[in-house]
Amino acid sequence: MINFKQIKIPGLPKINSYLVFVLAFSLPFGILPISYSIGLWTLGTILEGNFKQKFRKNINSPENKLYLILFLVLYFLSLIGLLVTKNIEDVTPYLRVRISLIIIPVLLALSNDLIRKNFRQILLSFVLGILIASAYCYIGALMNSIHITDGSLLFNTHPPKSPWESYFLYDRFSAIMHPSYFAMYINMAIAILLISFNRKEIFLTKKTGLKVLIVAYFRITLFPLSSRAGLLTWVLVLCYLLLILGFVKFRIKKNLLGFFPLILLVGLFLFIVINGRRFSVIKDEVEEAEKPYNKDEFLGSVTFRIILWEDAIENIIQHPVWGVGTGNVKHVLYKKTEDGRLNQAKEKNLNVHDQFLETWLEQGIFALMILLAIIFYPIFSRKFPNRYLLTFLSIIIVTNFLFESVLNRLWGVAFFSFFYSLLAFVPRDPAEKSRLS
Repeated sequence: MINFKQIKIPGLPKINSYLVFVLAFSLPFGILPISYSIGLWTLGTILEGNFKQKFRKNINSPENKLYLILFLVLYFLSLIGLLVTKNIEDVTPYLRVRISLIIIPVLLALSNDLIRKNFRQILLSFVLGILIASAYCYIGALMNSIHITDGSLLFNTHPPKSPWESYFLYDRFSAIMHPSYFAMYINMAIAILLISFNRKEIFLTKKTGLKVLIVAYFRITLFPLSSRAGLLTWVLVLCYLLLILGFVKFRIKKNLLGFFPLILLVGLFLFIVINGRRFSVIKDEVEEAEKPYNKDEFLGSVTFRIILWEDAIENIIQHPVWGVGTGNVKHVLYKKTEDGRLNQAKEKNLNVHDQFLETWLEQGIFALMILLAIIFYPIFSRKFPNRYLLTFLSIIIVTNFLFESVLNRLWGVAFFSFFYSLLAFVPRDPAEKSRLS
């Protein structure tokens, strides 16, 4: 048997800190980079050892201990859900994806001092990853749009077989992951950059010019992603930024002119969003959900969501305490075979598209309460570091949870567990503290 206490690898703590950088950077690049990063970080942590010492240093308060337990319990409830599961073959993917709910928090609970000292660099690694991933999307869309025909260079953003689509829009543009998840990632990168401004850098100065340009670039990128949840999240993030700048850290009377450009930017963005096609069709799709079913009519994403939410709520009423079991959601969701709309949703293999409803339906009311506690406990307890960034994260998570079953994919689980546990278990080194918090 291997005795890990006797294994001494020079520079292993530094290597482990770099592996956290790698994971933060690789989050927007898909399942394989995320999986390999977590695997290597796990191996490095095991080889590094000193578990008790690191755990006591990082989990040094009752609040931290309780928070770590919440992650463990949430995954444990998925295992308990196996007791009422009738389709065991469908459970393995769920458990494999959600194992990150316990692996990542435990790894950060066992992190070394170098990770704490490099807290800011870890966040910037994530921002850099988003920059490169988004540039890849733009380059891919551009290359797909350029064609050479009869010696002539043509630029056409519409795919030949799908002229109603565009290479610079939605899933054609987001080549790495689903647009809604990518928009969620981009909003987190924006929040990280916004929280780094200090009171002397409210807006355009030499020191903040680059950050403002990157934030503007990310904001522009939200439009081709065309995620309504992503656009709504951006507005909420800016509103919260105005709140903490105006009423928490600054005297609003003295700085009103400094806020004017930001307020103007929010107003312009709201005008574009409200008058944009992605939001203008919501009313029509809501009305469509109330009409009699017509098999020849195209159903929009909002219509599907309303139908799935209604069906999920009906099933929750029947199984309010323990849920229907891990992996059973789609089997109970489509029981109304006479409902043509649900049959269309089944053909598309759609989930509930609401993480709160999905968790309640699958694992019961206790799992929903644990999930809500993970999101809101570090904000309302006031015992955790990084509370402003945690609030930004919660705005992003709650908004996306309302419209997507985020924890059904590794992109969502890794993002959720990494940032909540990083911000909760890894207090920043005093020299690296954000000037807003």
